[in-house]
Amino acid sequence: MTGWRGSDTLDVKPPQTSTVPDGVMPAPDRKLPDEAGAPLVRPEDTVIAVMGMTGAGKSTFISYLSKNAVVGDSLMSCTSKISIHPARINGKDVFLVDTPGFDDTNRSDAVVLGDVADWLNRSFKAGIKISGIIYLHRITDNRVGGSAAKNLIIFKKLLGQAGYSCVVIATTHWDAVSPEVGERRERELKENTRFWKELIAGGSQIWRQDNGIASASKMLEYIMSKQKRVTLKIQVEMANGATLGDTEAGREVNSDLKKLEEKHKRDLEALRADMEKALKERDDESRLLLEEVRAELTAEMRKVESDKVRLQADMEKLRTQRAEEIAREREEASQRNLEHHKHMTEEMTMRHDRELAHQKAMADGQLKLQIQLNENKHQEELIKARLREQNSEARIAELERKVNEGGCVIM
Repeated sequence: MTGWRGSDTLDVKPPQTSTVPDGVMPAPDRKLPDEAGAPLVRPEDTVIAVMGMTGAGKSTFISYLSKNAVVGDSLMSCTSKISIHPARINGKDVFLVDTPGFDDTNRSDAVVLGDVADWLNRSFKAGIKISGIIYLHRITDNRVGGSAAKNLIIFKKLLGQAGYSCVVIATTHWDAVSPEVGERRERELKENTRFWKELIAGGSQIWRQDNGIASASKMLEYIMSKQKRVTLKIQVEMANGATLGDTEAGREVNSDLKKLEEKHKRDLEALRADMEKALKERDDESRLLLEEVRAELTAEMRKVESDKVRLQADMEKLRTQRAEEIAREREEASQRNLEHHKHMTEEMTMRHDRELAHQKAMADGQLKLQIQLNENKHQEELIKARLREQNSEARIAELERKVNEGGCVIM
């Protein structure tokens, strides 16, 4: 295995005439501001980002090393936002940054890139550099499809070639393939220029995440042993005044948006033709169905426009957007908590009312039972009294009969 190569900083020309602002490099008292309960990170700390597609095992990897990681159990993206997880390797602290992939099930590539760029920007301004990046890839994928290829392209552009030396590409899910199949796929990925060949040439290392916590720990030990820090290309680009869309990674996302926008236009034209035909033929069923399709298409077009606007944000705007988003999320969380509290209060009230009603019914039942028992006892006493009375009357009648017959009655 080869060592790390390349500089720990980027030597690129800024997109504008301005230069990286003074004072953004490490300062002893600087730290990444706490956000939504995230741990504080300082310039002297070891920070390792974990990246890759949804389902590659990012959260699982982190869970081997940090107790507060959440592991997803479906194809829905578990890591919808960036989260920081403290770990300890060989007595040393390390912070693992869990990032969403550019195939997120809930959020667009522009939104994901904005979140990643904002975190990197704030880290950069706080003087915090990345010590390494672990990029996870499923060895079970028999081909690198559109999403995986797109994810890798954006990843490369986000780093810049000088950042390749900080990357460890780790293949996962080896237990789901035979060794022969896994080795063949790994070899193809290494040798293909569209995939890992360029990264390897720039100093990236290939590892197998095939032994749980043992292999995960070895990877972190390797990165920490290099004692390198890297500034990513997107950090320099945006520090020099570029908007998100002006960065190389942003231009890649914007290119996809333009293609999607053109597709939407074609779909809309075809939909209009179908609508005219349905109206002409008075086909109400088809017309209603097409109206639903048009509503969905319109919503998708609005998302594209929103993403295009998002890509126009510079470093400060991204930070403002993120602050607004956090405020909105906290407000929504507060509202949910209030609604939950209200629901629980209503549920407790209903439960209390049901318990009172149950207790009342039980008490009423016991009272009715006692009354019935008392009535039964009273009836029994009456019957006994009548029997005694009847016995007495019968005895008197017998005595009278004997007297009338002239018999002797002994009293």
